[in-house]
Amino acid sequence: MKRYILSAAAILCVVLPSILRAQSGWQIQLPPSLKHLYSVDFLNRNVGYACGQAAVLYTSDGGTTWAEQTIPTKYKLYSICAIDANYAMVAGRDGTILRTTDGGQNWSQQLCEDTKVMPLKSTAFVDSLTGWMVGWYGTIIHTASGGNKWTKQVSPTNVFLNKIAAVNKSTAVAVGEYGVIIRTTNEGKTWQTLMSGTRDSLYGVCVVKQHPNKLFAVGDRGTIVRSNDGGATWDCVMSPTQKGLLDITFADEQHGIAVGADGTIIHTDDGGTTWTQEHCPVQTHLNSVCMVDAYHATIVGVNGTILHTTTGGK
Repeated sequence: MKRYILSAAAILCVVLPSILRAQSGWQIQLPPSLKHLYSVDFLNRNVGYACGQAAVLYTSDGGTTWAEQTIPTKYKLYSICAIDANYAMVAGRDGTILRTTDGGQNWSQQLCEDTKVMPLKSTAFVDSLTGWMVGWYGTIIHTASGGNKWTKQVSPTNVFLNKIAAVNKSTAVAVGEYGVIIRTTNEGKTWQTLMSGTRDSLYGVCVVKQHPNKLFAVGDRGTIVRSNDGGATWDCVMSPTQKGLLDITFADEQHGIAVGADGTIIHTDDGGTTWTQEHCPVQTHLNSVCMVDAYHATIVGVNGTILHTTTGGK
């Protein structure tokens, strides 16, 4: 009996036309492989990165084409932060830290002795020098030198931290298991545990662009929590879904998108007061979303899923 193995491109060429016939503002983009993707970040409408199972992808045409880059690791990569035209940082399994200083043409591996066997789940930078990474067992590391040197910071928790968002050089907020939210306002010299209003694990947190005092976090069972004072206090927001939400982003003060399990996409056009569920052309887990503006956004997920909209998803 003959056996046939289809490439990722061949599979998508078969299923893509029928999927695209679904009336959705989200269109499937062709990935270079079926590797799971965990994070996506764009600098502008054209230039973006994604990372996942021992892979970093790059696009310079808004995702019309994606190319897999050469990287010095075989570990899972959980988070990518595109800082400027030259710099990007990646956090991953077993303390993996990758950096590019030439727009993704070359990647080098950095070391932090305190986290060399500890999975790092998220990274956030405010410029090419200052940033944080967080991970398992409350791990927090900080750099003020673009990653040339990392310092482990004292964490107020030992739960897994899933995501960090940087407000500025002094202030950052991280979220994790059991509704944990921690915050620093002094560059991480001290971190404080805050009341989140939920015991559901949180997986995504973001700062609202153009409104740095406003933050949102999402998690299990469709949980959405919001802060209007830079992360000091939080309250719950009504959600249109019970599906787990894994990431959230805002393009501006009004327009935001959150994504999660089983193809869940929800959006807001009123600053997060109300949320509406969107039609999604796939039913796979969606791990990360990035909005460039109110109309242009990209989502990545398992099995190489990449979705893109130029209509805000509607």
